[in-house]
Amino acid sequence: MDNHQRLRCMEVCICVADAGNFSEAARLLGTSQPSVSRQIAQLEDDIGLRIFQRTTRKLALTEAGSIYLDSIRQAVSGVENAHQSIARFNSEASGVLKVGAPLLWAELKIAPHLAEFLTLYPKVNIELICTDTHQDIIHDQLDLVIRIGVMKDSAYIAAPLGKVRMVLCATPQYLTHHGTPTHPHDLKDHQCIIYETLNEWIFTQPTKATIAEPITQTVSGKLRTNSVPVILNTLQQHMGITLIPEPLVRDLLNTGQLVELMPNYEGSLKHLGVEHAFALYPNRKHLAAKTKAFLAFIKRKFIH
Repeated sequence: MDNHQRLRCMEVCICVADAGNFSEAARLLGTSQPSVSRQIAQLEDDIGLRIFQRTTRKLALTEAGSIYLDSIRQAVSGVENAHQSIARFNSEASGVLKVGAPLLWAELKIAPHLAEFLTLYPKVNIELICTDTHQDIIHDQLDLVIRIGVMKDSAYIAAPLGKVRMVLCATPQYLTHHGTPTHPHDLKDHQCIIYETLNEWIFTQPTKATIAEPITQTVSGKLRTNSVPVILNTLQQHMGITLIPEPLVRDLLNTGQLVELMPNYEGSLKHLGVEHAFALYPNRKHLAAKTKAFLAFIKRKFIH
């Protein structure tokens, strides 16, 4: 007998004891008397003892049955209490929500909206864990992880947050001193700020009729880093040109602190797909209300 079946039989046993006979218990449970008798027999076989003494006119608990009944009342009550204690997680957004995200994305695209979310859902507390290293939902005990790139964790569910466009940019000051590139091949004569070892930048030039062959340009510069915040910081120090996700520099572009270069080309980093932003979570079936609420909220805010 599996645990689910055993629990059901325990509930029937309690009902029989309280009702005083199988017929009344069957009526209360909305089932048949033979079904009730069968489940009591299964439970007695499971424990190897008689729970009820049966006569034609009377039903009574055995000594073992009386002890067993007290125990299963506590067990069934404990299960019911456990379900009630977490029922609020399904009915309303509440509890601690643990979210993982890359550093700069968290700073620019999550943090500005947290006050609004927490005002909308006052029973939720957020733990935001920010790092540019890989975060594993199970190992790091997270409810949800924000990722930029290509979906690789096939065991998890990915909810798209939007398409990410890469933008080639530099400060006006850098361009004044070093000139403005107008073709990917011009980049070989410029200082480029490089993410990790990804110094091959790929450019395509869509046209109305077709898409031209990609142009791969190897770039170089005095700075390589695995930190996007460092790239953004040094970019604003006029140290060079970089290829970076547009949402991270949108405000700087809008205020003229950065200038988009070669807007007629679409850029990407070879071996690093960053075309999409998505939220990763472990299971769609029993998703807590707090996670559902955050997913719906951040979808409206993240890319735009």
